[in-house]
Amino acid sequence: MKQVWAMSAKEYVKRAIQEVERVLGESGAFLPKRTETPLSSGYRPELDFSKELEGQQINYYQGLIGILRWIVELGRIDLIVPISLLLRYLVSPREGHLQQLFHIFAYLKQFNRSQLLFDDGEPDFAEHYFHICDWAEYYPGAAESMPLNVPEALGHSVVTTCYCDADHAGCKVTRRSQTGIIIYVNKAPVVWYSKRQNTVESSTFGSEFIALKTAIDQIEVYVTSSECLVSQWMDQRVYFVITKRWSGIQRTPSQP
Repeated sequence: MKQVWAMSAKEYVKRAIQEVERVLGESGAFLPKRTETPLSSGYRPELDFSKELEGQQINYYQGLIGILRWIVELGRIDLIVPISLLLRYLVSPREGHLQQLFHIFAYLKQFNRSQLLFDDGEPDFAEHYFHICDWAEYYPGAAESMPLNVPEALGHSVVTTCYCDADHAGCKVTRRSQTGIIIYVNKAPVVWYSKRQNTVESSTFGSEFIALKTAIDQIEVYVTSSECLVSQWMDQRVYFVITKRWSGIQRTPSQP
C-alpha cells in the first residue's frame, strides 16, 4: 500500500467539541444526537426567522464560526459550504443559526476520523471527455500570459486539476448562486473554496460559467501567479474563459 502524507484536525476538533459541550452543559443542554449531515435536512439559513441573538450570544456565535473556519482550513472540506452559508450572519445571527452550529459540532463528534491525503501520483483522466474546439477564427493570437521574470522550471512536472460547481439560485431570498471549487496538484488537494456569487444569473449555464471563471482566477492566483482583469459582462467573461481554453492552459471536460 502506498504511503502518503496526511493532515487531520482530530485533536483540535476534539477539544473544540469538549468546550462546546461544557458551555451547553452549564445550561443543561446537549449536542444533538445522530446527525448524518452537517446541516439539518432542508435547512436554509436565509429562511430562518427565529429570534435574533443579543449581546454575549452574538460574540459566542462569532467565536464558534471562527473555530469552524479554522477546522475547515485544517482539512474538513466537507464543512466548507455550511460554514460559508452561516458565515453571512456574523453581524445579526439568529437562534436557529446558533442551533445549526451546534448541529455541525454534533456532526463532527460523530464523524471525527476524517483525514486529508496528499498523494503525489498523477491523475489518470479519460481523454474522450476532452473535446478540442478551434476558436482561432474568433480569438486569434490567444496565448498564455506568462510573467517576464518566470524562473526556469526544475524538478518533476505536476498536473493541476480543478473541480467546480454552482447551485443555480441557491439562495432563496436573493436568488444568487453558491460557487464551490477544489483544486488538486497531482492527487493532493491544495485549495478549497466556497462563496456566494456576486451576480444573479438567469440560467444554470450562467452560474456554472461564473463558477468556472472564479476557478480559473483561483488557479492563476495559487498556481501561476499571473494577473488579469476580467469584466463582469458576459461577453468579456466568455472571451476570458475561451481564451484560456484555446491557448492550452485549460481543458474543460464534457459530462460523462
